Amino acid sequence: MSQVRKAAVPIPSSIAEGHCRRSTRAYLNHVSIALGSHGEFATCMDVAARLGYIAKSETARIQPLSDSVGKMLYGLYSALERKLP
Repeated sequence: MSQVRKAAVPIPSSIAEGHCRRSTRAYLNHVSIALGSHGEFATCMDVAARLGYIAKSETARIQPLSDSVGKMLYGLYSALERKLP
């Protein structure tokens, strides 16, 4: 489970760091990093579920939340891309 935490923490951290850079290009780059971390998190959750480290009920509870975060990240990424010349 520590790998899951290691994958989850950089998602909001990357977004916050990118926003504080005050440059759309830097923000976009950090959101891209957050998307990568989200992919790592989703993979860790899948592997943990397959290996029986996480109960199926927990996976069923977490999966929709993770999907929602992924959709928001892609939306933010797309919005930032549109702002670039």
